[in-house]
Amino acid sequence: MHPIIESVSEAWKIAPLSVLPVEHDVAGARWLCAASKHRTPFTSPPLEEIHVVSLVLRAFNVQCWVDGEMFYRGRVPANRLRVVPAGNSPSWVADSIVEMFHVYIPDAALRRRLSVLGYRGDVASSLLRATNYVSDPLLQNLMQRLAVTVRAKGRLQEQYLNTLSDALLLHLLSYYNGHQPGFSESRDPRQLAIEAAIDEIANSLGTHTDIGTLASNAGVSVSQFTRNFRQTTGLTPHQYRLRLRIEAAKEKLKGGMESLATIADELGFADQAHFTRAFRQFAGMTPGEFSTAFRRSVMSK
Repeated sequence: MHPIIESVSEAWKIAPLSVLPVEHDVAGARWLCAASKHRTPFTSPPLEEIHVVSLVLRAFNVQCWVDGEMFYRGRVPANRLRVVPAGNSPSWVADSIVEMFHVYIPDAALRRRLSVLGYRGDVASSLLRATNYVSDPLLQNLMQRLAVTVRAKGRLQEQYLNTLSDALLLHLLSYYNGHQPGFSESRDPRQLAIEAAIDEIANSLGTHTDIGTLASNAGVSVSQFTRNFRQTTGLTPHQYRLRLRIEAAKEKLKGGMESLATIADELGFADQAHFTRAFRQFAGMTPGEFSTAFRRSVMSK
């Protein structure tokens, strides 16, 4: 288990339901916290160099404090998100079972990403700003996909986990940064377009994303855009989109409620045959074989 998760587990006196693989900088855990009869607060340990992103998996009523000062009281719907910057030690108490997925992000990992993206000079001490249970569909999607990886106990492809983690960092730095005013002026605007392209691809898996348009938005040629994209994500735009489609298809196949033709259509494949070829290329088996293997693994538990 990751040391960060171990410290939280010790402070909360519970074990996580499941965790992300420990070899990654970004740690993740799914927690199920029972309400105490004496309403004893859950208090997180002070994580001086760790930012926390929390996804609520079921609705609950809560009271939250930071350093003894209440900052939120009320009902939190499912799928709301909260960002807790490094150095904060929040406490909370709920009136029912709380299920949530937390991602723990080292400050150093964000700073490395800032360097790659072209920031110059020293950055503010707080890289992320705090939020109180906001609605953010894209961040929610990224967190849910990471949560699925947790439930699968790390069996999803290594590159997929790396891609999700990288997209999460980019999104947080783009929309939740706590930098001083004017700091973002040192960033290359073409790199901002790469980040926008990542968001666009992730949000439109079922439709065609024109690489020429994305390159034009970035102000570069298609070949230069592809090189920049690969430098940021480790994949070409086509590979990135296709990999996300295949992982989305896996989750649909696990649900067992949709036909292969329906899944192929929903995820933007030309037809079922195209879907099957692409799935075999990335997963090493056909969709039908994947479904059969998944059902057997569930039945054997």
